[in-house]
Amino acid sequence: MIMGRLLVVVILVVSLAWPAVAQEHSGIPRVVDGNTIIINFQNIRLHGIEAPNAEQLCEIDGESWLCGWEATNALAHIVGRHWVSCRQNRLNEGDVVGATCFAGNVLNINAWMVRNGWATAQNQTNTRFLQLEILARQEQIGIWRTKYKNTEHLRHSINENTIQVR
Repeated sequence: MIMGRLLVVVILVVSLAWPAVAQEHSGIPRVVDGNTIIINFQNIRLHGIEAPNAEQLCEIDGESWLCGWEATNALAHIVGRHWVSCRQNRLNEGDVVGATCFAGNVLNINAWMVRNGWATAQNQTNTRFLQLEILARQEQIGIWRTKYKNTEHLRHSINENTIQVR
């Protein structure tokens, strides 16, 4: 009788803890672009940030610049071949996980991408990311070497492969 109740309690505790376990993703990632990685076959989008697509071209003073490739490369450089842990914030379209990811459980990769000028704050109500974006803009680093206002037009450009940055 006591063993039966104990078994029921253990099953209940494990079943309640399961959703929390399912929301953690960790491993050595493969970088897709400046805000998307894959860990253990799970597509993970860095929550709260917006980066140029990997193949995105920008233009500075009449010259093409591989801004999307550089943003992707910056993310690949910061994660390297290191263990990354991601805390799921939500499930996006197509079973893509939206998450906040950490290198070594210390470095917030989402914030690092914004602070170093390789991504922008996706949501204008995220004051932490907005403050980091302002610093990167002031220092004219990363994508802020150009003078565009945000990356929304980079991501959603339909008619052009090259965006003229003003």
